Formats: sequence, C-alpha cells, structure tokens
Amino acid sequence: MTLQDVADLAKVRRAVVSTWRNRPLVRGVSHPFPAAVGQVDGQERFDVSDVIDYLKRTGRGNNPDIADDAPTVATPTEATLEDVVTLLAWHVLTGEDLAGTSHAYRVRRGAECDPDDRILLRELSHLHATDAVLDYTDQLLAASFGASDSLQRVETGRLGRAVAARNLTAAATDLIASVVRACAVYLGGDGVTLSVDGTQLSLDVAGEAATAIVTTERGIARRALIRGVPLGESARPPLLSFTSVIGRDPADVLDVVDGVVLDLEAGHIAIVVGPASVLADNLSGPLQSRRASALRVENVVAALRLPRGCWREAHRQSLALWVCLGSAGRQRPVVADLGAADSIANEDVAADIAAALSGDAGRAFRYGRLGDVTTILAGGALVPRGVQPPRMRLLNARDHVEAVHAATLTTSVPLGPLDVLVQPSPGRLQVAQRSLGQLNAEGKLILKRGNRIDLAFTDPDGTVNVLPEPESGPARFDPVDAEHRYPRSGRTNPGDVVFVEHPRPQAWVDVVGGSMVASPARILRLEAIAEIGPRLLAAAINRLPATPSEWQTWSVPVMSGTEALRLEAALAEVDAFEQELRRRSAAVRDLTTALIDGVAAGALTLDAASMTVGAVAPQRGT
Repeated sequence: MTLQDVADLAKVRRAVVSTWRNRPLVRGVSHPFPAAVGQVDGQERFDVSDVIDYLKRTGRGNNPDIADDAPTVATPTEATLEDVVTLLAWHVLTGEDLAGTSHAYRVRRGAECDPDDRILLRELSHLHATDAVLDYTDQLLAASFGASDSLQRVETGRLGRAVAARNLTAAATDLIASVVRACAVYLGGDGVTLSVDGTQLSLDVAGEAATAIVTTERGIARRALIRGVPLGESARPPLLSFTSVIGRDPADVLDVVDGVVLDLEAGHIAIVVGPASVLADNLSGPLQSRRASALRVENVVAALRLPRGCWREAHRQSLALWVCLGSAGRQRPVVADLGAADSIANEDVAADIAAALSGDAGRAFRYGRLGDVTTILAGGALVPRGVQPPRMRLLNARDHVEAVHAATLTTSVPLGPLDVLVQPSPGRLQVAQRSLGQLNAEGKLILKRGNRIDLAFTDPDGTVNVLPEPESGPARFDPVDAEHRYPRSGRTNPGDVVFVEHPRPQAWVDVVGGSMVASPARILRLEAIAEIGPRLLAAAINRLPATPSEWQTWSVPVMSGTEALRLEAALAEVDAFEQELRRRSAAVRDLTTALIDGVAAGALTLDAASMTVGAVAPQRGT
C-alpha cells in the first residue's frame, strides 16, 4: 500500500463514520466499516480502496462519484500545500504530466517557461517531490474540471485546512469585485492592472473582477497562473491597488491604512478591506487620533460597512471597505451601511463608488450619503450604524390621506362581542378519549398525504391555495397550471383538517376546500359517522404539547352527537371572532405606518378639527 492510498476523515466526516461503525447492518447484512491503517497528528487514516469498496457494497454516502473523487482527497502525508501548488503551476506552464519526470527535467522545463524566475523556477529548484506526490498531482488533475478546480480542491482539502485560512463568502467577494471594476472604469478601463497583496482574498477579487494583477508575492502569482488570472507587467506601476487587513490587530490595521493613504500618488486609487470596528465604528484614545490623521489627508472618498456574515472566520463581525483617491482633497466622503439595506445590487454599489470618485455631490446615491467630517474627526463613527441616503418622495397628500382612511374604515367600526351561552350539566365521572388511530381503524377518519410542491411557480392571481400557508406568505396556483404540474395531487374538501407533526403538532381547518397540501403536511377527513367536527379536531391537535409525536397517538374527547354539533357551532363563532381580531390588528399596523409616513413626508398633520366643517356630530341617546 502506497501513501497516496490513505484517505483522511475529511471526506467522510467523523460523526458519519462513527455512525456507520455502530450500525454495521445494511439491509440485514453485516458490513463492518474498514479499520484504520494509522494515525497522523491524532487523526485516523483509512485505506482509500477499502473505503470505496465499503461505500459501493453498502450504498451509503451521498456521492455517487466517490471512486473518481477519491484521488483528490487521498493526500500523501509528505505533501505540502505549496509543493502541490508549484507542481500544478508547472503543469499549467508546460502542459505535461508530472509522473515519471525527474527533478532535473522539471527544473529545465521550468527555466524554459519561466526564464526570468517570476513565478516558480526558484521554488522548483528546491522541490524534490516524491513519486507519490507526483502521482497524486496527476490524479488530482485527472479527477478535476481543469487546473483551477484542482487548486480549489487542494485548498479546501486537508492541505488547505492545515493552513486554516477562511476567506469571505462568494457574495462578499462579488460585492468587492464590483467596487474594483468601478474603480478600473474610472481609471480608463482598458489596461488597468490591480496591485494585490499576498492574501487569497485579493486573488479572489481580481478573478471575479476579470482584472490583471501585479504582485510581489510569488505564491499569489502561481495561483493566479493556475486560475487563469492575467499577470501584468511590473515595470509600470499600477494605478489601482487592493489591500486586505482582515484579521489583524487594530494597531496593525491603522499602520497599514496610514501607509496606504499617505503613499498614494495623485490619481491613483487604493481599496482597503478590514474590520469595521477600526475602519467604520467609533474609536477613542490613540486609535481615534491615528485614524483621524489618516482621514485628514482627505484621500478617502468612500467608506462602506459590509453586511454581517461576510467573513467565514467570524461571521458575526462586520467588515468595512475604504476607497481612496490620491490628492482627492475630499472633505466629505461618501458613507454607506450596506447591512441596513433591504437588498444589495452590486451594480448600484458600483454606481455610488463611481459618483464618489468623480466628486459629483449633486448625484442621488442608492446606498450612500455624504459624511460629516467634523463629527468623524472628533471621534465619531465614520460610518454610523444604519446610515442611509435621503429619499426623494413625490408629495401626494391624497395617497397618505387615503391610506389613513382605508385603515380607519376597519378600526373605527365597533367590534361585536363574543358571547357563548352555557349552563351546568350533570357531568361525567370520566372524560373518555379516543385516539386518531382508533378513529382511522373504525373508518371514521381518512388520512391523505400531501405532495411536494415547488413554490417557484406560484401565481399571485391564482385561485388554488397551498396549505399550510408558507412563512413567506399566502401561495396560490393558477388552476390550469396546478392541474398540469400536479395532476395526482389530492385536494381538500370543505371541512378537511390539514396538519403537521413537526416541529410541533399543528392543525388548520380548510373551510372552503379545493386547496393543495404541501408535504410533509397531510389531510384528515372526517366521515359523517365520526360524531366530532373538524374545528374540535383541529383545536384538540393544537392543544397538544409542543413536542413532535405521531398523529395516531393524538386523542380527541368523546361526546354525544348533539353536544358535538353545538360545540362545533360555538367553535365556528370563536374562529370568526379570532379572524376579525387578526384583520383589525393588521389594520392597526397599516394605520401606524400610514400616519408615520404621512407626517414624516409633510403630507399629513394631526392638527385637524374633530369633524368636517358643515357636518353635525352625532348625539348620544339620553
């Protein structure tokens, strides 16, 4: 057995392996999980061929291509991340396989492809890779979708995890790339290169922005070659630079930022990404003084607070981004809190950055507004939490008045009382219960299953409801579309009870019928001989403890048919009263919103007479 035939527990998680070990029976046949062949750094290693054979025999796992993907995770113990990256770069330059090549041959071919030693010749000369590492790299390339995919697999595998580098989310990278593209367009677009630091984030951003890079970090240059990111000429200094200070101490962050801002040449642009606690929030003491000194240079033209969750290493920490323009003389930078926005359109963020670079103060921003330099230099937040641009509103007082009147049409009507007449009865010594399983066995209750329904095809003008109502709001289908997509979907009848078991027992009565039921919800249909009504059944289910349980064990009280009919009528009145309360509660919320928006817009005033001129107030009866 060679070293490349050893797979680690990264691909099949330790919890899953532990479960498979404790449950060797598969369809009645014992299939013990393979024994570990050794340990490396306290982690068990397994023979990859034994694991693949086990997965094929048992059908376990959710990767049908495990035999093809296994070479990408079965990493030799002597391999290091940078060694594999260097070999991948050699393959990209030469287009040749690595297996069977000698060290001298690889160095000679490297010198032919990299004569100026810009990328890998120096590292290749010192790299004496074993045959196992060469074979692994070739197998990795064969099992991947190109060299770029091979690099991603390595950096997310065991070798990459050993470095413990966790970058930003894809959405955050796309957002920053849109800022880079806007800056490149401002500088002229064609031929603009991006000077990047030695962070993986800078390469990710350059790749998304489709911008050539210039870097002194050879590891980043090799990765750029593998990923197909163009490398620019270092002879001409780039006009655009990107620096990441994520994860650094506040003092280090300000040291780097101070150097970037002070050294920025006229007309050059620098983008800095770092912790919002330093670049955007309130500071005090020496840190505040150091940030204020950087801002006094007046090169910062825009500062953005990014949404929370961008950094995988610490998803609760917010990040911020600075855009600096050399000799800008900008006393009021554009500031924006993207975390407070309902939605983020990258093209609109780029437009705001373009306006900030041009200094067009008369432009209406989508996310930003001009900051208050006096407050900032005095120690205030550079990007106050929740800062948003002023919104231009068309002054239409009639719309605001009509919104208030529409809400008060409901809230001004007196709510009718809910009263139920009762009187004492002899009572029973025991309250009899009957389970739903018993009712089903006696033919008094029928169970029907729901169907998987794709809510992407809903129609707001449709007439076929989907029950239970999704969290996103009511969902409806066009009747023709519903019949076409779900011809076998069962529909509810008037009086059917729709229920779910998880996360807690809940039930709803469909009074109208004709609705589709989305699984895992199901339908309970009462027969005429059941002697209970649907509202009683739903109420009994909703009274159950808030823990998952099987529907057959749920019980409903047993009562005479006459009493059941009376109770059903009373529960109908209770449901109608509850629905009216919900309708009035929604009207109260609408009224609150209409009043606030109308007064804020200057379209309404509460300094009004209690009655319209010429109207006679109603008199109370004597």
